[in-house]
Order: sequence, then structure tokens, then C-alpha cells
Amino acid sequence: MLNLAKHTLRNTGHFESILKGFNTGLYECSIIDDNCWWSSQFFEILGLKEGEIEPKMEAFIHLAKPKERDFLRAKINEFADQKEVYSLEIQLKHQSGVYRWYRITGQAHWTKNEPKYLTGFLTDIHDRITTELRNKKNELLMEEVNLMAKVGGWEIKLDPFEGIWSKELSIIHDLPPDYVPLFEEVMTYVKPEYRPMVNEAINNAINKGTPYDFEAKIITAKKREIWIRIMGKPIVDPETDKITGIIGVIHDIDERKERELALKASFNLIHEQNERLVNFANIVSHNLRSHSSNLELTLSLLDMETEEKEISHLKNNLHKISKGLNQTLESLKDIVVINNNAGEIKVPVKFENALAAVKLALEAEIELVKPAIHTNFTEYPEIEYIPAYLESILLNLTSNAIKYRNPDRPLEINITTGQQKGKAWLRFQDNGLGIDLKKHKSEVFMINKTFHTNPNARGVGLFITKNQIESLGGNIDVASEVNVGTTFTINF
Repeated sequence: MLNLAKHTLRNTGHFESILKGFNTGLYECSIIDDNCWWSSQFFEILGLKEGEIEPKMEAFIHLAKPKERDFLRAKINEFADQKEVYSLEIQLKHQSGVYRWYRITGQAHWTKNEPKYLTGFLTDIHDRITTELRNKKNELLMEEVNLMAKVGGWEIKLDPFEGIWSKELSIIHDLPPDYVPLFEEVMTYVKPEYRPMVNEAINNAINKGTPYDFEAKIITAKKREIWIRIMGKPIVDPETDKITGIIGVIHDIDERKERELALKASFNLIHEQNERLVNFANIVSHNLRSHSSNLELTLSLLDMETEEKEISHLKNNLHKISKGLNQTLESLKDIVVINNNAGEIKVPVKFENALAAVKLALEAEIELVKPAIHTNFTEYPEIEYIPAYLESILLNLTSNAIKYRNPDRPLEINITTGQQKGKAWLRFQDNGLGIDLKKHKSEVFMINKTFHTNPNARGVGLFITKNQIESLGGNIDVASEVNVGTTFTINF
């Protein structure tokens, strides 16, 4: 049996009194026969009275959680086989019944190339560990909150220059969570048109102490273009009153910003539609009054007229008035139909089938003019839409292309479809007379506006087309050059 009385730790009462203030006890255990000596402080930090349990290695091992006892036993055997200082943090059962955190440190002592005993310290580290775990838990909670809120923090220190970058920022930029880019690399993600604004804000914060808060766009590592909110403020040393850096956050606001822009676009669209409808109502009202006045006057003259020639002339005028009135009522009906039908259920419609129906409706004109109609629907062959609307849109555009063709060359029409960001578009291009957009850009889709002398032109088709497209949340744009042709682009 190893005589523990000979070992120095048992005779260090003064040393033990010093360690008492550090919540640390001493131990010395024989590897050969499992006998141990534990200092009074050793017992005390475990909540035990001296001698309350037998100082044995196995008794100490049973203070660990049942599932960790084999692990602790294996670690003690491992410590005995090495000559270096060891350290282990583990939970042990306090006399109160609560498991507390302790650190076991020590070293094996060897004689003739054989370990004989272990000496070392048992330290109560429960308060420190629980504080660290609580802080770690709070950090993880804040990380989760920031991830859900899509917010990341950053800091720039000036002397020496150093950048701090949270993992949430890496995720916002589509970078690996543990990747920290250099400052120069960060600026490459900012969309070029916003870089001067970002640089100016940083310089003003450093040189003038000006905080900043604005919105900008970045292009992530995965080439996604997203809106962010950038906030920053200078860090001031309270002793020297000098600016030592900048601290701030970046917030991914892409979803909110897109909704905001969509809402604004929707508001503008409704405003434009209301203006067009008011304009339409005024024109229809004016036309109806004109037709009514002409009709009343013509009928009065007809009642008073006796000469057959004049009567025939007045009757001819009645036919013209009737035709004009009918056209006005048809236009009014078309607008009412658009507003009533916008809520219809959309169904899959093939562009090829819609165009075939248009060609059939315009068979006589197409046979006369013989336009070359080229199509490419391969990228986006089908769309969820109201079939009558799609046919009406293609009908008006094709009819206009035929009406306003250039007489000096054969008419060519190119119709293509595609998609961008998951949304379909259609491009309708002709080589006709074109429109002078410098003069008429704002009038292209207005009612009763025509830009060429054509006896069949009423200036209603494009007005109706625009209303049909916008009633279903889309938009139409025009590009044109006189004597070159016109291109209409529809974003559904």
C-alpha cells in the first residue's frame, strides 16, 4: 500500500488555506490501492463534511452522473498513464442534490517508470460555467433572432485597421457562414450605382462623426440582386474624444422593399387607369352628346324638308350618326367587359393557339397584305391567362401592324415570348411606319389618339389592350422609330 502520509500535499495546510478563497480543494490518490486523501476544502466544495464519505477513487467517480461514470473512470486511467498535467471539466453531484460544474487538474507521479499516485486540485467552476452557458445561449438566441430578422452586424476599427463581420452578414451575402471577406471585397458586392453613396457615408462617419441610415442594393455571391438597409455610426473613444471606428448593421429588406415597390407601382397603375377611364368617360360623354345633338338636329331638319334630294342627304347623315353612335357604344361596352371579366379564372393558354385564332379572325386582311409573321414561343409556350384577353391583345397588335404598315416594303411581324424572374413576357415587333415617341409617347395608349392617316383608325385598340393587360396586374411598354417600326413589350 502506498503511504500517502509521506506525500507533500497532505502537509500543506498553509497552501490549502490560500486555495480556500478560490473554491479549490486538494487531493492525492493512490493508483495502486484506490485510497485517497482529500483536503477539508475538497469535502467542503462538494457540500460534504470531512469523512462523510470514504475518500476512495470509486466513491469520487460515483459523484458523476450515471451516464458519465465510465467516461470519468476511463479519463482517470488515461491521466495515470501520462506524465503531463491534465485537466477535465465535469459535473459532480453536490450534497444538495444538484449537479455542479468542477474542474479536476493534476499530474501523475511516477516511480521507476510506473505511475504511483495522482495529485492535484478540485475547483468549483459552476458559476463561471453557468454564466458562460447562459451567455452562449443568449448569443445563440440572438443569432437565431438575427437570422430570422435577416440582420447582421459589422464593425470597422481604424488603428490598427480591422473588420468584424457577423455570420448573419455572410448568409445575407450568400457566403459561407464562417467566411469573413476583406473590406475591399465587401464593396464589390454593393451594386455599382450605390458605391459612391456607401463610400461617402463611411468617410463622413470617420471624418465628421456623421451617422447614416439608407437603403441600397447588393449583388450577392449567388448573383441575387437584393435590397438592404445599411446603418452605421462612429465609435468615439471617451478618453480622447477621437473616432476609432464605425459600428453598424445591415438588414435584408428585399421582401419588404419589393412589396413596397409593388404597392407603389399598383397605386400608380390605379391612378393611371383612373385618369384614362376619366378621360374615356369624358370622350364618350362628349361623343354621345355630339351624336345626340346631331341626331336631334337631323331629325328636325328631316321633318321640315320637302325636297327629295335633301331628304336623301339627311337620311345618309342619319346612317353616319348611327354608325358613329354604335362605335362609341361598342367602345364603352369593351371597357365595361374588361372591368367585369378581370376576375375570371385564368386557365392555361398556348400563345400558338391564341395567335391561330387571331389569324382566323383577320383572315381577309392577312390574305390581302400577306405579312410574314415569325414566332418563337419555345422559351415560354403557355401562360395562365384569360383566353379572350390574350386573343384580344394579339388581335389589336396584329391589326395595328397591318393598318400602319409601310407601303414601301413587305410587312414583317416578329412575336416572341420568354420569362424573367419567373414572370412571362411577350414582345411584338413590326417594321411598319413607326411612331414619333418624342411627340406622342404619352398619347400612345390614350383613347381616340391616332398618329397616321388611316380611314379605319379609331384610336381605341391600344387603349383597350393596355386596360386588359393592367387589369390582370401586367404592363405594356412601347419602343418605336419613324419609318423603322414599333415594338410592344408586355410583362404579364
